Parts: sequence; structure tokens; C-alpha cells
Amino acid sequence: MKVIIGIHGLDNKPERELLKNWWEKAIKEGLERIGYNGKLPHFELVYWADIVYAKPVDFEDPFISDDVYTRSPGKVNYSGTQIILSSILSRSLKKIWRSAYGSKAMGHIKEWLDPLVRKYFHEVDIYLFNSELNKRKQIKERLLETLYKFQKDEIFLIGHSMGSVIAYDVLLTEQNKLKIDTLVTLGSPLGFPYIAEKLATANQLPIFPSIGIPTPNSISKRWYNFYDSTDVIALKHKLSEIYSPNISGIAPIDKQVVNDYLIRGQRNPHNVFGYLRAKEFTMLLLSFMSDMAASSEIKKNFISKFFRFFLPVKSSKK
Repeated sequence: MKVIIGIHGLDNKPERELLKNWWEKAIKEGLERIGYNGKLPHFELVYWADIVYAKPVDFEDPFISDDVYTRSPGKVNYSGTQIILSSILSRSLKKIWRSAYGSKAMGHIKEWLDPLVRKYFHEVDIYLFNSELNKRKQIKERLLETLYKFQKDEIFLIGHSMGSVIAYDVLLTEQNKLKIDTLVTLGSPLGFPYIAEKLATANQLPIFPSIGIPTPNSISKRWYNFYDSTDVIALKHKLSEIYSPNISGIAPIDKQVVNDYLIRGQRNPHNVFGYLRAKEFTMLLLSFMSDMAASSEIKKNFISKFFRFFLPVKSSKK
């Protein structure tokens, strides 16, 4: 059986079933746009906002959040300034990664950055700084429980934003026990040297910019990383420059997409729903689903040939 598993990102969310419904709607919208109207494989959402927040967001209140599911507005316009700035910043991060790691400069950067991250990104503080070990453990166990539940199936794992960090960490720490078909990262901060360094340190990995951090051996077929060039969370777009191949030769494949999420006339190129209906993501998912159909057809043909060969064919009476 084929299974799609998603894990959401930062910030509080609506209650689990509503968020799960929105993810499915966005995925189906993308499939419908390329002419596919069939059923989705079984879908599970790994929901962990309740571990961090006391109660879910009330998305009925329009003043609470803009992060609700809306259908695609069609064509979206990019800001030329945004594209230029993101390109410059991305190149700058690459230089920092290659020149500063292991030097006093990196130490100074962390001394300045650590307090800011811990103050303004509560979930990052919990997960990467271990400020609340029990909650970090619960978040990991929430994903592990779902992955082990479907270990006999082919898994298409989607991690959005902070969800991609959790997914990578879990797949790496459990790489000798877990196996998944495909990892998909959407709007991922895994390319930030700062995040990569934290993960490497947590997993006691040596980091050399020329070698990179390993792709988890638990990924058996492919790792696709989708990013919008104006998504500031995925500013260091190319994970293939940081993560080295695993024992099966699997490494990140970076694909640029257009995140068309728009609400109240404003773009949010980091929103998960815009990523889930992007054409490039949809084609990858369809490929995963087509493998299922092809496998079923091969099995059907084999059984048919088996019975034709071993069972006597009744002659028709004339």
C-alpha cells in the first residue's frame, strides 16, 4: 500500500482534522489542475502543535491568522526586488557556510544569533536547543509512531518548514530501523548553515563544508526539496550543496516552484498550501502514485499468466 504522511511546520495550527482536511484539499487541487481526478493514497497528518500550544487557533476569526486554505488565485506576480535580494542573500549564506564553519567567526555568529532564535522561535528553542526535553521527545515520538505504523507500506513523507527539520532528524537518528520511499521537503530551512550545524551537533556528526551532512540511509528512493525563490525561510535554497549522498546514492534534488498562495491581496511564498498544489510537487506525487498503479498491473498480469500456464485450458466444443 502507498501512504502519504505530512508533518506541519512552525506556529500554532487549527485543530487536527481541519488542518488535515486543508492539506488534502490543496493536494487534490494540484492534481485536478493537471487533469487527475482519482483517489489519493491513504493520508496521515502528523500533528504536533498541541504539544507546544494549549489550544488550537480559531481560524473562524479573520483577525487571528492568514494561514487558512484558499484556492489558487491563478497567476501570481513576483517582485523583482524580492528575487534579487533573495539571490544575493542565498549566495552570501553559501560563502558564510564555507568560510566561517569551525572558525572564531562562526562562534561569534552563534553567540549573537542563539538568543534571538530562542526568544522569537519557541518551537526551534524546544527542538534544537532542548529547552523542554519532554516536549522534544513527544514531537519525535509523534512522527516515529506514524512512520513505524506504516513500515510495511511505501511512504511518501512531506515535511513543511520546521516539519522538514523534524523529519530529517528522525530519519537520521532512526536510519538503521526506518525505511521510506520518498522524502519531500517544502520551504525548508535545512539549507541554513545555522540549522544544519545544530542538527549535526545534536547527532554528533562532524561537519566539513566540502563533504556536507549525510542524507539519512532510511531514504530508499528519492529526496526532493521544493522551494520558492522568494521564500525567506528557504532562503538557502539548494540542499544538495550541504547534504551528501547516503549509502544508496540518494541526495537532495532541488526544484524551484511558484508558491501561489495569496490572501487579502498579499502573497505568502512560504505557505504550505501553495507548495502542496505546485505543479512540480504534484507531478512527483503522481509519479509515486503511478508506481502503485504500475505495480498492481504487473502483479495482475503475472497472476493471469501463471494460471494460463499451469491450468488446463478447456477446449471449446464445436
